[in-house]
Amino acid sequence: MKNILKKYKSYIIFIGIVFITTFILSIINLFGISTNTLSIIIFIIVYFIYGFKKGKVSDSKGYIQGIKTGSILTLILFLLSVFNLSFSFKTIIYYLILILSSVFGATFGINKKDI
Repeated sequence: MKNILKKYKSYIIFIGIVFITTFILSIINLFGISTNTLSIIIFIIVYFIYGFKKGKVSDSKGYIQGIKTGSILTLILFLLSVFNLSFSFKTIIYYLILILSSVFGATFGINKKDI
C-alpha cells in the first residue's frame, strides 16, 4: 500500500492542486473577474513544474518523460472535467499546450540534473 501511495503521490497532489485552484478561481469569479486566462497560466506552470520534476529524475530522453507525464495529467484533467461536455477544437489546443508545457519542463529538468 505504501509503495502505491509513493508511486502515485505526485498525481494525487495534482488532483488536489486542481481542486484548490478551481475553488480559488471560483471565489475570484464571484466578484465578476474573468479567470479564463489566469487558469490557463496556472495550469501551464503546474504542468511545467511536474515535467521538470519528472525530467530531473529521468535517465535520458526527457521529452518522452514529458509526453508521458503531460498525457497522464491531461487524462486526469479530462476525466475530472468529463461532465463539461463542451469539447471543441479550442479544448484540444488547450490540452496540447499543456502537454507541450510538460515536455518543455522535462527537457529543462533533464538538463538541470545533478550529475
